[in-house]
Amino acid sequence: MQIEEIVKACLIQITGGGADQEKITLNTSLAALGINSFSFIQTLVAIETELEIIFPDELLVFSKDGNVNCLVEITTDVYQKKYMGDVI
Repeated sequence: MQIEEIVKACLIQITGGGADQEKITLNTSLAALGINSFSFIQTLVAIETELEIIFPDELLVFSKDGNVNCLVEITTDVYQKKYMGDVI
């Protein structure tokens, strides 16, 4: 499963299935999905569990302007650093 699909699945799980995975795009606002600071942390924990990664504390900041793409990029970066070393 690709990271984008995992992130979307975790967002759907945390929002109680209120969003359809096909309708969530990379530009979809996290706030539009009903994500707040508390559910943002829940989402990160779900992603950490699924991918067996740990987000650094400095990335645990919720922004109302954040979108799905931001979350996918952060997740990809942390995943690559853990499993592939510093790739860039």
